[in-house]
Amino acid sequence: MFRDKLYLVDYDESWPSKFEEGRNILLKTIGHYIYSVEHVGGTSVPGLGAKPIIDIGVELHSLAEESEFIPLLQKAGYRYVEKWNIILPFRRYFVRHLNNDHENISIEHLHMVERGHKFHFRHLLFRDYLRSHPKAREEYYQLKLKLVASSIPRENYSDAKSDFIRSIEKLAYNEKFKRDPPVDYFTYS
Repeated sequence: MFRDKLYLVDYDESWPSKFEEGRNILLKTIGHYIYSVEHVGGTSVPGLGAKPIIDIGVELHSLAEESEFIPLLQKAGYRYVEKWNIILPFRRYFVRHLNNDHENISIEHLHMVERGHKFHFRHLLFRDYLRSHPKAREEYYQLKLKLVASSIPRENYSDAKSDFIRSIEKLAYNEKFKRDPPVDYFTYS
């Protein structure tokens, strides 16, 4: 398995404990900046095959303190990927690598936003819907398998899933609130 190669593995029962390991590192390192920590992404859905990278969604009390918490995370082995700030200025993105070797395999992706941001909420709603709807979970997995088999470039993989993800997000929102999402639900500011 190469760092840049796109691949999926069957669901791994160890993923929740790997999330807890990452969560504990975060709470120990920057706990007083954190409002909540959630396991998100494919590895957070039991029964769903995924890239074996633990996605962690973090709500912060404030991004204004980033000059304080970014160096602490870097010292704890997280690589800050600042280039994504241009596309998603409300999020801070970090990667943790196997053996803290930044040239090695990614094992954790950290998505940090301010408390209450819909980026975090949408991830939770999508995760929870897949957890409780096996048919949707299987459809999502089949889409992912098809994309990987097509040899799609890794940088296009997320975009290629976006129509399906949005359709599930709309169903999830409607199920939870008994109405369609607001017009601006799928945009970020």
